Amino acid sequence: MLRRAVQASIICWLAASPISSVAGVAPDEVLISRDGVEVTRADFERYVEVTVPEERRAQVLRRPGSVREMIGQLYTIRAAAQEAESTLDPNAAAIEWEVDYQRDRTLMRALIREKADRAAKEADWEELANEHYNANREDYQVEEQVRVSHVLIGVDDREESEAKSLAEKVKDRAIAGEDFSALALEYSDDSSVERNEGALGRFGRGRMAPEFEDAAFAMTNPGEIAGPVETQFGYHIIKFHERYEAGYKPFDTVKDSIIRELKQRQSRDIRESIIRRARAGDDIVVNDDAVANLEEEFRAGFPETGRGQPTRADQTAVD
Repeated sequence: MLRRAVQASIICWLAASPISSVAGVAPDEVLISRDGVEVTRADFERYVEVTVPEERRAQVLRRPGSVREMIGQLYTIRAAAQEAESTLDPNAAAIEWEVDYQRDRTLMRALIREKADRAAKEADWEELANEHYNANREDYQVEEQVRVSHVLIGVDDREESEAKSLAEKVKDRAIAGEDFSALALEYSDDSSVERNEGALGRFGRGRMAPEFEDAAFAMTNPGEIAGPVETQFGYHIIKFHERYEAGYKPFDTVKDSIIRELKQRQSRDIRESIIRRARAGDDIVVNDDAVANLEEEFRAGFPETGRGQPTRADQTAVD
């Protein structure tokens, strides 16, 4: 209730109080304040760093209204925290524990980020990407493909002979040079024709009905017309556009995605290494009797905690 009331007030305040362009705002300049609670540009940038994944920041911050909204969110947290300090016992064990817990999580994430950033600066990402590309060439194979358009004469509402006769008529008009897209829009019973005007784009083997696929891959000359080809859907008139031979995606077209993948993998590896190192060693002392007793308590039912709520298993999960 408190959060909603404070946030509604701040949203109105932000809407009525324009904030200067971030490009011209000094780090210590106050963006919003009241009763000793304030948010500076430096606070805002740190909030963005903590709450928005790096790969999404540019997109999020460009969205109209998002900067003001996030400033309001950070202010809301601080304003509510100020009220909490004046009304709650700041020495309450549960609050102290949660503050310490969040601090530990933040420090762990900072350690992972610092080690990942340092490793990233030392790496030659293009060379590593090239090595990955050459070692995993099968992942970048491109099968033989063709690009065609079609007109489908359906048989749901026609006799077979009527559908085939109409398909022959459409084929003759296509061979005579009439615009194939116009013919598709006029005659095709394909549900997607209004969107694609009969164009099916590129596809490889195994994507279409076998009879359709055989006819499409048998053609070689752009503009060639085939049909009527009978499938379970009806009769097709097919126009051939282009063939794409099997091969490999060029390195330059996949380099950026490989580098992103390698950076993410490196960050995961660093995180797992830190976790393994923290958990390793013969000098870690585990009170097996106490742990066993605790497990027995949980099997019997959740024990009450000091906060009067069931213990949350995820409180001890490493994040």
